[in-house]
Amino acid sequence: MAALFFIGVNMIENNSNEIQIIFPQQCGENIDKYMTVLDLFNKSKDLSPITIKFNCYNVNFITPFGLNLLSAMMYHHSINSNKVLIILPFKKEVKKYLTDMGFFEAFNLSGINVVCNQRSTSVKLIRLDNINMSYLDEISSWISYSSNINIKEAEHLVKINLRELIYNIFDHSQSKIGGYICAQHYPRSSELQLSIIDFGIGFYATLNPFYDNIKNHVDAILMAVEEGITSKNGTRGSGLPNIVGYLYNIGEIEIISNNGFWKSDINGKVETRFLSQQLNGVLINLKINTRLIPNELEPIKDVWDG
Repeated sequence: MAALFFIGVNMIENNSNEIQIIFPQQCGENIDKYMTVLDLFNKSKDLSPITIKFNCYNVNFITPFGLNLLSAMMYHHSINSNKVLIILPFKKEVKKYLTDMGFFEAFNLSGINVVCNQRSTSVKLIRLDNINMSYLDEISSWISYSSNINIKEAEHLVKINLRELIYNIFDHSQSKIGGYICAQHYPRSSELQLSIIDFGIGFYATLNPFYDNIKNHVDAILMAVEEGITSKNGTRGSGLPNIVGYLYNIGEIEIISNNGFWKSDINGKVETRFLSQQLNGVLINLKINTRLIPNELEPIKDVWDG
């Protein structure tokens, strides 16, 4: 893996041999804010050797999705033997958040020494290249602590459903970067956010060889969500359908696969559309309103009988 370096704003130069990807001021969960970022990344992702510069100087807010996207893009270029630079955010609160979320620790950025102070409101950034049960335990504890639900219920939700989403990264996605995951609790808005991303082949390439009625990336997401089909051995998975059902009336889920977009809001209203740029792989964003979570969850049943 290539070395990664941080640079100060006073070191910014216009270099025709560099590709610069500028992250937006508000790095929230709105995918439409990242179209320019995705365009430049898609044009550069197969180039090597190059120098790629991620400019985060003007970022004044970042969510788990924004952090995952930045991390996945940086890691992709680093394993392609490219020189990866990052211009750190000017806003000290954002730099502190990146520090506490384990961003600098994960990348071991040259020239910067940091100590990660784990926040009780977050689950720090991690790159998954296998099923990390201790990390899943950490997510379970975080959900239980943040939402005041029984730890056994939180473990059931995570280990039965979230684990299956992570298995998908290793069983089907063929993602060279593995996957990135992190989470954040926003107490003021009583909201939990959890984001998972991989740069694999996506749902369409996974399912289309087995189901010729899938014509595009939106169709593929609909198949994955509504039927829970897996291509591994023809068995039926229940991770996505169960999570969608669980979030009804307490949260929302957003799924992006290549240029396909699918979202189910807190009332179960579904939105589908096509994006102007592709996010190669699969992104899943979860939001949960902690004020609406019942103290004891209803038993989670498989959506398939046989």
